[in-house]
Amino acid sequence: MNRPLSIGSGLLLVLASSMPTRSNAANVQFDAEASSDFTVATNWSDNNPPTADGDIHFVENGLTADLTGTATVNGVIVGDISVGTLNVNGGTLNVDVTGGFPQGFSLGGHLSNHTGLGTVNITNGGVVNVNRVGGSPDSGFVGERADGVLNIGAGSSLNSPAIIWRIGQFGGFFGGPPEFTGTGVINVQGNWTARYMYLAPNGGDSEITVSGNGSIDISQAGNGQLNSSIETFRGERSSIMRMVGSNANWISDDIIANTQNGEPRNQFIFIADAGGVSEMTSRDAILFNNASVTVDVTNYNLPVGGSLRLFDAAPGQLADGHVFGELNVIGGGSPGQYFLTYDDDPTGDIFLNRAPEPTSIGLLLVGVVGSLLLRRRQ
Repeated sequence: MNRPLSIGSGLLLVLASSMPTRSNAANVQFDAEASSDFTVATNWSDNNPPTADGDIHFVENGLTADLTGTATVNGVIVGDISVGTLNVNGGTLNVDVTGGFPQGFSLGGHLSNHTGLGTVNITNGGVVNVNRVGGSPDSGFVGERADGVLNIGAGSSLNSPAIIWRIGQFGGFFGGPPEFTGTGVINVQGNWTARYMYLAPNGGDSEITVSGNGSIDISQAGNGQLNSSIETFRGERSSIMRMVGSNANWISDDIIANTQNGEPRNQFIFIADAGGVSEMTSRDAILFNNASVTVDVTNYNLPVGGSLRLFDAAPGQLADGHVFGELNVIGGGSPGQYFLTYDDDPTGDIFLNRAPEPTSIGLLLVGVVGSLLLRRRQ
């Protein structure tokens, strides 16, 4: 069953005439008539194998599609108006973006409905390549109008160095009724490359966790931004960036996470293992005013006088009064012992430091004073 786009027929004719390579494009549903195999022709509503013919391929209606081989298409939407799951289990999915919306790769409520749930699992060395062949770079979505979940397993990859991603795109008064409640949840234990990444840009919710040997690289294009600062005044918005353990990696050219007083804070969370934490790296600037930092040192012994590097940036980029608005430390004694230092020059890094407890400092001073009095008496 082909589903019409939510645009007027006149505009559709104009688009079709202006893009002859997509004149026969359609929205094609996965119906699992024969099996769960993504590549089998009879599992699609048009009874054609998925190819790069301009069609947009939908996986929803409570169905699960499995890809263990190789397929190349122009657009994939998982969970637009209902639940859908795509498992790239050791296979390779190429999404070659040659036109405009809705081509690309989207999880959760991409066109008009607000109730879908799209889940994509890339596992067992699976690979998804989202390539900008000639269309818009703004072609990656997780949790656009509804909920989307993306899991990139260890040894698996999502390669999209020319693509802009929006995680938890819309929320609150956009759309409706019902209102959009886009929530994008991403777990990375493999590798993910992107050009730009916008987190909760229009009132949605975003949550990205990098763990194990997982890696996010937003620096390959030379101007890649991790941007969690759009429409931060929206009370329903949340943005969480979480680094787990000491072997993960997250790098971009800039990290932008500014909020004003009273706005929902962008949240950076570091969970240490026995080796410490994985810092977030910015090859240029970190703009983080009023954001929240949480560090869990339950499984790490940070000694008094010790430090952990949380952010690694270029020198001279921490000026202009940028400071975090909130520091929370879990485990490791009294939270009052911990503070942040901003080493603008020479390193440009931000550290968590542990000082002696105030009572310990007091006892130390008493000991010093007592020693001096004893010497005077002698």
